Amino acid sequence: FVAKNGDHPMFDLTDAFISRDRTRTVRLIEKYRNEGVPVEEMFWKILRQARTTLAVKKLSGLAPDTIQKKTGIHPFVVKKSLAASARFSRGELESLVISLIEAYRFSRVGLGDLDASILALALTPERAL
Repeated sequence: FVAKNGDHPMFDLTDAFISRDRTRTVRLIEKYRNEGVPVEEMFWKILRQARTTLAVKKLSGLAPDTIQKKTGIHPFVVKKSLAASARFSRGELESLVISLIEAYRFSRVGLGDLDASILALALTPERAL
């Protein structure tokens, strides 16, 4: 599915990444690369999912409807993010978000390759810890 504006939803990629499904994540990154999706577009989707999962994790002791009201995140996304957040400690999610942001920053100043960094984090998410 490609939206009219060329933006790919990539829910399968973000779900695989946040689920720590390494094989599927790499396969989907390759699929989207082959379809001509810019690596930055994949990066922003993955970062958004990681940040959403972290926000939900921080409130995980509350009822889902309370989390939805406090964050403004759609109820379906809250439910999925609660399930995904169970695979991580809060510190792991914080480290993942920081690692993603640093990968982007390094790529922007010529000190790293965003594509390689995303693959490295997908293959060894514990590197972010």
